[in-house]
Amino acid sequence: MKKLILFFIAGVSIACFPIGVIPVGIFGVALTILLYHVWFGKSRKIKKGMTGLEYEHWCAERLIKSGKYRTVTVTPASGDYGADIVAVDRKGNKVVYQCKMYGGKVDNTAVQEAVAAKAHYKADRAGVITNSQLTKKARELAWENAVELMEGFGD
Repeated sequence: MKKLILFFIAGVSIACFPIGVIPVGIFGVALTILLYHVWFGKSRKIKKGMTGLEYEHWCAERLIKSGKYRTVTVTPASGDYGADIVAVDRKGNKVVYQCKMYGGKVDNTAVQEAVAAKAHYKADRAGVITNSQLTKKARELAWENAVELMEGFGD
């Protein structure tokens, strides 16, 4: 949010030349949106050829940028007990995420891993993050176990 405010100020300052008050405001807002998307919008989509580990780090960066979490940690590549990311939200709740970068649909294995990770890490919540979609069975299992789903994350 601070970045957006700074870009608004920069946009209005750049637009303040000899235009007038109302056009300056409109032009400043438009310029702010354009500058923000040019500088910060690039990394919103995943890159072609990204590995699973790179996707985990990419997801962690998005969670940090969301401002909802105090800490976000990517677990080691192996022996993670089903959690790729362990985060602590602003209220102090621990959340574990299983990340899946797939070309097809994600089955309920990802949900099972998130449920196991929640127990192992003594987390308050669990979730699955994927660039794809989950199968109907996976959604049902997630619903039954209160697992948060973030589908299409990165596309």
